[in-house]
Amino acid sequence: MPKYSDILTIMQGCKEGDPVAQKALVMSCSETLYTVSLRYMRHEADAQDVLQESLIKVFRAIQTFDPKRGNAMGWMRRIVINTALKQISKRTHTDEIEDYYNYESIDPEALSDLKAEDLMEVVMSLPPMYRKVFNLSVIDGYNHREIGDLLGINESTSRSNLARAKCFLRKQLLKLENHESWVTAK
Repeated sequence: MPKYSDILTIMQGCKEGDPVAQKALVMSCSETLYTVSLRYMRHEADAQDVLQESLIKVFRAIQTFDPKRGNAMGWMRRIVINTALKQISKRTHTDEIEDYYNYESIDPEALSDLKAEDLMEVVMSLPPMYRKVFNLSVIDGYNHREIGDLLGINESTSRSNLARAKCFLRKQLLKLENHESWVTAK
């Protein structure tokens, strides 16, 4: 696959229908796109389904990709995010949680021992709407107007859900800290 050394060359090969370029695209982007999918989906199998559906959409829409309008990875990430959000919206979300505005602080020293996998698990424990807003805002950098448009909610609802997600995360992290669940032996 040496003729496909960068993503734009791979994308052009895919536009031309070259199966070697198609394989190169899947091989070069799947891990990153799976990570994006996993942030939104609660289970790995669901994240894999979203990735597969997203790659199909990428290949179907590859002719519409214009490198002058944005980078290829950003374009594909948006497809994965939209696919994940549509998948989530198909499900019923009746997760109601208590108000988490009254919270204790977390010892910064304890947070330094937290592993990425532990943090990801805590984020995945968020109720679905909070998880979507948290991911879109904190991880993917969308503003509240954009989040509102994507999710069909008001900007103020997006802000409120983000605040509640942060409180929920803080409470979950406190539980972990109190049980020293993430602290590794030194």
